Amino acid sequence: MKVRRMALDPALTGRMAAMLVAAFVFLVLASPAPAHAITRSDVIARAGNWVQRRVGYSRRARVDGYRRDCSGMVSMAWSTGKSYTSRSIASRATRIPLSDLQPGDAVLTPGHVEIFEGWANAAHTRFVALEESNRRTGAVRRVKKFARRSAGLRYRGITEPPIVVAVYVPPVVPVVTPAEEPPAATAAMDVVVPAAGSPVTPEAPALPVTTDVATAGGPAADAVAPVAVVPVAVVPAADAVVPTLP
Repeated sequence: MKVRRMALDPALTGRMAAMLVAAFVFLVLASPAPAHAITRSDVIARAGNWVQRRVGYSRRARVDGYRRDCSGMVSMAWSTGKSYTSRSIASRATRIPLSDLQPGDAVLTPGHVEIFEGWANAAHTRFVALEESNRRTGAVRRVKKFARRSAGLRYRGITEPPIVVAVYVPPVVPVVTPAEEPPAATAAMDVVVPAAGSPVTPEAPALPVTTDVATAGGPAADAVAPVAVVPVAVVPAADAVVPTLP
């Protein structure tokens, strides 16, 4: 059996080889570079270093190997290895809701990106940003409100899990209704039992007590509070002399 050998066109072979090389290069460039592991505290420290040094804003100049603009500062703080733009920086992160932002994350708005340091109020409507904003101020730390179309970014190289904030819920204290108090017992009157041979003098009836009662919208008025008199039968001794009452 004879096997025929096919002759390949050298030009076609060259074109196929060039296409394979181009496809390989495209795949390498399109694949995201592996994230450099970094902690949240390191991100804040790296961004804060530019603020302390007052690194000026520039779209061309570099410092510490990174471009001195907003996305270059975020790239430096995340230690990505190169300067990304405000459009491409999202490829190194995961989008998250603004309410889930943690120190070391970033806030992305169209044309700008900044490092999120923390919340500035309890309502989570203001935050502390570390950013390169313009040539006049350079790297700054400031309190800001969220702009329209803002989104949160979490760098994939962050090694620390999100911080879980515990919310304190006060215990429910049951309302105890006090039991009705029984009516006050009538105070017993003092009964004097005379000794043998002593005359019995009847007790004088109790006098009414005058108290000052405050009236609404007027001065205090005299009010008479009668006191109940409980008659008590007193049995004299056998040899007691009972006087005749007038």
